[in-house]
Amino acid sequence: MQITHTHIYFICIGGIGMSSLARYFNYAGHVVAGFDAVSSKITQSLENEDISIHYNDDINLVPEEFLEDKSDTLIIYTPAIDESNSELRFFKDKGYQVLKRAEVLGILSQNKKTIAIAGTHGKTTITSMVSHIFSLASKLKAAFVGGIVKNYDSNFIFDDQTHNGWLIAEADEFDRSFLQLNPYLSVISAIDADHLDVYGSTEQVRKTFVEFAEKTQNILIVNEKIDLKINKNLYVFKYGFDKNSTFYAENIRVNDGGQIFDIVYPDGICKNIKLKLPGKVNIENALAAFATAYFLGVEKNLIKCGFDCFEGIERRFDVVLKNDKTVFINDYAHHPQEIIRLAEAVKSLYPDKKITAVFQPHLYSRTRDFADDFAKALNNFDEVIITDIYPAREKEIKGVSSKLIYNKLSVKKIYCKYDEIVELVKNEHPEVLLTVGAGDIDNLVEPLKNSLIN
Repeated sequence: MQITHTHIYFICIGGIGMSSLARYFNYAGHVVAGFDAVSSKITQSLENEDISIHYNDDINLVPEEFLEDKSDTLIIYTPAIDESNSELRFFKDKGYQVLKRAEVLGILSQNKKTIAIAGTHGKTTITSMVSHIFSLASKLKAAFVGGIVKNYDSNFIFDDQTHNGWLIAEADEFDRSFLQLNPYLSVISAIDADHLDVYGSTEQVRKTFVEFAEKTQNILIVNEKIDLKINKNLYVFKYGFDKNSTFYAENIRVNDGGQIFDIVYPDGICKNIKLKLPGKVNIENALAAFATAYFLGVEKNLIKCGFDCFEGIERRFDVVLKNDKTVFINDYAHHPQEIIRLAEAVKSLYPDKKITAVFQPHLYSRTRDFADDFAKALNNFDEVIITDIYPAREKEIKGVSSKLIYNKLSVKKIYCKYDEIVELVKNEHPEVLLTVGAGDIDNLVEPLKNSLIN
């Protein structure tokens, strides 16, 4: 199947995965427009790229040209949207072609050399690293990333000068979306219990990752902590810190907020890899990126250069402010394992400073399922300020609130309403401040930064 429609309309265009597709189609010369419930930095940047967006669920606000010929208009939506959305219902009822985001990504990757990077955490960083390295090596055709890569100020990277380049896709496990892909090479960075509202059990999560792995055509690169039984003849390679892994790191040193380390790989040792990101988890991410680039023919010196100039991703250990009084870091961590790794990274850089985390839980179901694990993870900080749950796609679940986590915390803790956080933090004078979560806590970054400067 090919996408030949002139007009592409997105329902919830501001999502990180949706917006990268919107950028792709806009860049490719299609007429693109969309709806989103809220204006955001992403939607504003899309509007600056001449994409029309409205913010009320109202079919009358859809540009007329998208309604004139339904055979020439493709509707793309995210599975996270409520099926009661009136625009979505209209397009389905009127017989438009309506596809999920993952289905479209699967179509775009057909008959293309594809790299898919999956995992319950780490996939965005690995995808960004691989995309950046392949761009430097002139081996990238297009990259769809689940975060804003600072080097490009975008979640979509495209090189129309590269012939026969690779399509690189962050492979999302939510709603089993990644099963739409049939990559030549796949990476699996982690398999943790998550999205239990979709999967029902940890075992089903694992089974679906096995299914994803078996859709890989040739090479599978897996974190050494993962034990998968694959019923397909693949080349499987492991990475990590164990010397029995195909790719492992050694001689690790902390350096000016980042790290220097060596990578041992099948052909020898690549010494003095420089990475601006802290924490063992980012060394693991770099190992996965190195292995991907190595197997697909990128020269060692180009890989090193890629790491050295990689600036990171917005909301992934994003240093917002650093002065003599305060360090302020914004991070997207919204799963207990991600919070544990965030705490480890921060402590490695600031072992003698008091660390205050402002945490906004993401989803009622995730809070219900992992309240104990969230509390244990947050107890790695010196102080936790917790606010109300960001519901995203979900409706309220009776009896579920952030107090489920708050009541289990053993460190100094404060419950705070969202609109009172800035004033509270200003009066706290934190040494190291973290804003943690995947919700709209990101909107407080600039106000918090300003309050800490003044």
